[in-house]
Amino acid sequence: MTPPFFKSSPLPSTAALQRIITKCGTILSALWVFANAAGLAQATGPGDVAAKRPNFLVVLTDDQSFPHTGFNEDPVVKTPGFDRIAREGMNFTNAFCSAPSCSPSRAALLTGHNFYELGPGSVLFSGFPGHLPTYQDILRKHGYFTGYTGKGFGPGFWSSEGRTTDPVGISYNQIIIDPAPPKEICNVDYFENFKAFLKDRKDGQPFSFWFGAREPHLPQQFARGAAGGKKLEDVVLPPYLVDTPGTRHSFLDYYDEIEWLDQHLVKMLDYLASTGELENTVVIFTSDNGMGAPRAKGDLYDLGTRMPFALMWKDKVKGGRTVTDFVNLMDIAPTLIELAGLTPPKEMTARSLVPIIESDANGRIDPTRNFVVVGIERHDTSYPMRAIQTDDFLLIRNDVDPKSNRRDDFWDTPPPSPAKEAAIRENGISYDPLMRLFANPEILPKSLLAFGPRPQWELYDVRNDPWRMKNLAADPTQVNTLDAVKKRMDDYLVRTGDPRALGTAKFDQYPHYGEVPKDDIATLNQIAAWKKFEAGSNQRIRAEIQSRPTDK
Repeated sequence: MTPPFFKSSPLPSTAALQRIITKCGTILSALWVFANAAGLAQATGPGDVAAKRPNFLVVLTDDQSFPHTGFNEDPVVKTPGFDRIAREGMNFTNAFCSAPSCSPSRAALLTGHNFYELGPGSVLFSGFPGHLPTYQDILRKHGYFTGYTGKGFGPGFWSSEGRTTDPVGISYNQIIIDPAPPKEICNVDYFENFKAFLKDRKDGQPFSFWFGAREPHLPQQFARGAAGGKKLEDVVLPPYLVDTPGTRHSFLDYYDEIEWLDQHLVKMLDYLASTGELENTVVIFTSDNGMGAPRAKGDLYDLGTRMPFALMWKDKVKGGRTVTDFVNLMDIAPTLIELAGLTPPKEMTARSLVPIIESDANGRIDPTRNFVVVGIERHDTSYPMRAIQTDDFLLIRNDVDPKSNRRDDFWDTPPPSPAKEAAIRENGISYDPLMRLFANPEILPKSLLAFGPRPQWELYDVRNDPWRMKNLAADPTQVNTLDAVKKRMDDYLVRTGDPRALGTAKFDQYPHYGEVPKDDIATLNQIAAWKKFEAGSNQRIRAEIQSRPTDK
C-alpha cells in the first residue's frame, strides 16, 4: 500500500530500475537483480522525487528501560530531547524489544524479523544473518544516504555470515570529544559526527541516520549522578531491589548517562531545525533492551523488554498522541521502508506502523495489536525463555529443567547490576562481605527474586502486579487463563517459525566470539580477519554508491 503521504510523490518505475541494472554490469548489480527477484523492496510508482521523501533519524540507546524518561514521569532524569519527540509526536506505551540482549535486539530491529528467526544473529556475541537485507540496505539501494554514529550492530561480527558491508551503513565515529569524558562514557562526539554525515551527502539527497548511543550501558562512574546534583532520596526503586545508598547511587549514575546522550539528541534536533530539515525528518527514539539490573536486561519482565518509544514527524504527524498498541521494535524496519514509498519485503515478519502513524487517534488504534511475543536464548549466563505480554497478563516460559533451574550462579559470577554493585559498595570489594550481606534474612527474598531459581512457568496479573512479583502459574484458579495464554503464545511461535517451538533449535551451536580461549588460535585469527575486513566497510559502501549510475 502506498501511504497517502506519497500519492503525489511517485518513485522510479520498474523500467527505470532495469536500466540502472543494465548499466551497472558488475557483481553488485547481479546481487541487486537477485534481491529484487526475491522481493527485496519495490518502488511504488514512476518518477524520481527523492528530495521529497522523508529523512530518518533513529535514536537507539544502550540499555534503557521504559519508565526512565522525563515524559514517562520519572521524577529524577531530565530528557528534553526525548520529551520533545514524545510531546510533538507520538508516545508509544507498549513497545517491546524482540529480545532483551544487545545483538539479537539490534538484528531484529534492522531486519524486521523476530530474533529467533536470525540464526547466529539470535544470540549474543555471534554473527549476523548474511542473507537478510536491513532497512538501511534497502533505503541505500533506493537513493538514501545511510550511516550511523556510536554503536551499530553488536557485539558480534556482521561479516561472519557473508555480509560485505556494515548492516547500519557508513560509520561516523571519527570525531572524538576533547577533553575526553570519564572513561565510562563513550568519547565519540555523536553530534559532530552527525553533522559530518549530513555534510557528506549529495544536495537534496534523503538520509537515514542511526544514532547508536553507547550509554547508559554499564559500567558507570560511581557517584557521578550525585556529584551533578541528583539526590538519593528522589530515586524510585523497584520493590524487589535491595534499598541501600549503593543501589540508589547506581540509579543516579544510570540517569546521568541517559542525560548525557539526550544532550546530543537535543543538538541534533536543533541543528535539523536550523537547516529547515526537521519538519520532513521522521525521528524515532527507543532502546535495544532494558537497564543492567536484576529482572531487567536479560530477563523478560517489563524493565527488560518494555522500551521507551516515541516518534515525531512534524510535517505529517499530529503531535501530543499516546498510543497503547503493542509494538515490537522489529516493526521499525517495514515502517521506514514504507514511509520511503517502498514496499517492504514479503518475507519480513514485522508489521508496518504506518496505519497507526496515519491515524490522528489516541489509545488503541489497531485492535489486533493486543499482544507481543518476546524471548531470549542467551545473555552470558541466562537460559532460553519465551514470553507473551497482553493487556492483562505476562506469561514466561523458562526452557530448563525446573529441578535445576538457576537464573545465575550469583555467588561465583554475579552479573553487573545495581544489586550486586550495591552489595560491593556497601561492604567492600571482597566476596566475603558480599555473601554476608545476601545471607541477611531480610535481604535474601529479594536476592532470590533477582538471582534465584525460576519455575518453568510464570504468570503475572499485569494490572494488579506492576512489578511482576506474584507468580500465579501454580494457582488452581488460573488454570484456564494459563492454558489460554500458553496457546496464544505457542500459536504465534509456530506461525513465525521459532526453532524451539518447531523442535529444530540449533541455538547452542552458534559460537560465542566473546569467550574464545587464548589457545584457540584458529578462531582468534578468524576474528582478527573479520575485524580487518569490517574496518573496510565504509570504503566498500562508498564505492558501491559511486558505481551506481544515476537514473536519467
